[in-house]
Amino acid sequence: GYPVGLPLHLAAASSVFGWRWSSQIVGIGGALAAVGMCYRLARELGLTPLAAFATGAALALCAVFEFTSMQPLSDTLATFWCTTAVWLALRARRGAVGWSALGGVAFAVAVLVRPSNVLLLPVLVMLLPDGRKLTVAACAALPFAIALGLYQNHLYGSPLRSGYGDVSGLFSTAYFWPTMRHFTVWVSRLVPLGMVGLLISPLLLRGPRRREVAALLLWAAVFIGFYAVYDFSRQDWTFLRFIEPAFPALLVLGGLGLDQIAARLAVAGWPRATGWIAIGIVGLTLATNVTFKIPDA
Repeated sequence: GYPVGLPLHLAAASSVFGWRWSSQIVGIGGALAAVGMCYRLARELGLTPLAAFATGAALALCAVFEFTSMQPLSDTLATFWCTTAVWLALRARRGAVGWSALGGVAFAVAVLVRPSNVLLLPVLVMLLPDGRKLTVAACAALPFAIALGLYQNHLYGSPLRSGYGDVSGLFSTAYFWPTMRHFTVWVSRLVPLGMVGLLISPLLLRGPRRREVAALLLWAAVFIGFYAVYDFSRQDWTFLRFIEPAFPALLVLGGLGLDQIAARLAVAGWPRATGWIAIGIVGLTLATNVTFKIPDA
């Protein structure tokens, strides 16, 4: 069966809006929330409002993101909760300990929505090195972990077993390079700012936000690396949704790089460089997602 997180969201929405509208409310609401949180993450990491807007717009215009937002799939919700957990970890570094508790809850819900979101854990530890705040986050997440373990033990006979059954046979290192080629082609077409982020990231590691940039790279790497050895990942462009929770990391990396370029252009006498770059990002993303041709099966 499907992980419990999405059905819980649908049940919560149905209690207010009814079952007829619950999937639309969760899908559209989750999409808007994910875009908004991508913007907040970009602002938290120092991007200008225009650059942060372009980063959020690049997510909103992505065909894969729209595909997962218009039907009852967990990918859009997973993207929102992962981005929220990272944003809260960043806030907790400079704020009250309560932000850590909220971050722990957001991470726990992300895992309920999609168990593979546990891959985000090292990223959160990297961003929140304070032992006390980490402990608070872990304590906040613990009740959700216990509830999930009891739920899965009751239904499937083990706290570590899900409704998917044994999927170990679907993973192989032989899939890595074909899948990476597939990811490269489709990320370039549908998430072009994300590809820019990967190319620019080595330069960003020399800047003042080295830890944050490294965390964003780790965020992208753990999801891409995990699904690069999964059988279905390379079979169709829609399966790019498996790495969708890492899109905000790629987009913010791209935004950070282009924001730095715009700042240097402004010093050189191009004061409106940020605006033109933001327009270019949105235009390129719109063009590539509207005009791409789906390959024949």
